[in-house]
Amino acid sequence: MHALDEVAKEGWRPKWLLTLPPTSPFRRARTIRFFMDHVAESGADCLFSVTEIRASLWCCDAAKKIVRLDPDAPRRQQDRAPLYEENSAIYLTSIAALRATDSVLGNSQQAVAIDPLEGFDINSELDFTIAGALVDAQPRFEPRLVSC
Repeated sequence: MHALDEVAKEGWRPKWLLTLPPTSPFRRARTIRFFMDHVAESGADCLFSVTEIRASLWCCDAAKKIVRLDPDAPRRQQDRAPLYEENSAIYLTSIAALRATDSVLGNSQQAVAIDPLEGFDINSELDFTIAGALVDAQPRFEPRLVSC
């Protein structure tokens, strides 16, 4: 917010803020361009990147027992409906929504599924080691707006 206030003093009032956390080093320029090209059609005040997963997720219930998040989900991964994990690689947020909510997620969101490699997030020493091994990997996934 401070940076936005400072550039406003210079007369620059952008409508959108693109947040690119440094912990996601595998983002590609064309994926960032996809966000910018699709923000108007999304109708949302925030586009954010997600990774599609088909995991069998578990959580603790009120009785402190481990239970499947979706007990009716098929056992075979390829038969499950996709879930989307926020990967923190890219956020494109309207400045008005950012100021109103104090959050890069704004008031209304549209997820953009990106290549899992681009969404790889470095948060630990192990992640850093894995990132080193992935440096030569070539992403094959094209970004797309998530339709619900």
